[in-house]
Order: sequence, then C-alpha cells, then structure tokens
Amino acid sequence: MAKFDATIASFARHLPANSKSIRFQAIQPTEVISDQAALQLLFKLLDTGQLVTTIDEQLPFNLTGFIQGHQRLDEPHVGQVVAAR
Repeated sequence: MAKFDATIASFARHLPANSKSIRFQAIQPTEVISDQAALQLLFKLLDTGQLVTTIDEQLPFNLTGFIQGHQRLDEPHVGQVVAAR
C-alpha cells in the first residue's frame, strides 16, 4: 500500500503495470556511489521519516528465530520479517 503520489523503489526486473499516481523506480547496484554513502543517505531518509519500512514480524536473533523467519517468508506477509537482538 502506498500513499498518493508515492515512489516505490524495487530491485525487481519487471515492475507492475500501474494506472495510479504512483511511480515505480527500479534500482540496481552502481559504482557511482559508495556503499557507505548510500547507507548514510538511507539512514538520513529513515531518520527524517522520508523513507518508511514496514515490519511484519520481529523474531529473536537466534537459530529458532532464523528458522521461523525462513518459514515465514513462504507465507503471505505485508512487511519485512526481521530477526533482531
């Protein structure tokens, strides 16, 4: 789900057809910007609320959590499945 006039970034090769006022932007790794600079920009966007992630489920950072997370990926979910400490 996206709000009006949103941009959705995706690593997918084929972007969905769309008749709404939402732009899909395919992104791919590049040598133009370093990983460090890209991560700094992502953290800035997260801190200012310009980039929002949806966490569907947070699991423990242990073997059981990883197993549950892997199984969870095969099921429908709306956000990221995260193993956190």
